[in-house]
Amino acid sequence: MLGLFSFFSFFLLLGALGVVFSRHTVHAVLSLIFAFFNAAALLIMIGAEFVGFMLIVVYVGAVAVLFLFVVMMLDVDRDALRAAVAPHKKWVIFFAAVFVIEILALVAYHPPQLGAGAMGALVPAQGDNVRALGMVLYTTYAPLFYAAGMILLLAMIGAIVLTLRQRSGVRRQVIAQQNARRAEDTVTLAKPPSGEGVL
Repeated sequence: MLGLFSFFSFFLLLGALGVVFSRHTVHAVLSLIFAFFNAAALLIMIGAEFVGFMLIVVYVGAVAVLFLFVVMMLDVDRDALRAAVAPHKKWVIFFAAVFVIEILALVAYHPPQLGAGAMGALVPAQGDNVRALGMVLYTTYAPLFYAAGMILLLAMIGAIVLTLRQRSGVRRQVIAQQNARRAEDTVTLAKPPSGEGVL
């Protein structure tokens, strides 16, 4: 376990140093994702698999999607991007191999069952921290959990209200008026004589 912990810790520090010292934004973002993944692996090793998976889903997913949107909005030249990545193919293969090794190591690793001595009364001897977190969150801390949800909802509504602007000169869609329109009120059938146009 110590060797595996040192393995993930080394690459976590390597990813963190890459975030700080990378001059290229793309390299910094990829290093950040790499660091998050290794931090999640360490959390899974100590038995906090829920927090580890949330770290991957929320942070890695959000960072990757945000980076994807930025690349789409900037309209990066793909040929120039390929030319910039081509000299670093060895590093790409190396980090891809590290990812595969880490995933295989996590699949083969079985964290020890946490008993009452390690987590107190929160985790039963044969339980997991996901079930314990759900039990504590929706029983002991349920009012605080609901209050946090309401605060986030109010913050979202407030952000929408503050950024909403009424602009003049903009034609807006009115569904009621569109549904009330009739064909005989808007369409006129004309029968012009032969050789003449419709004015």
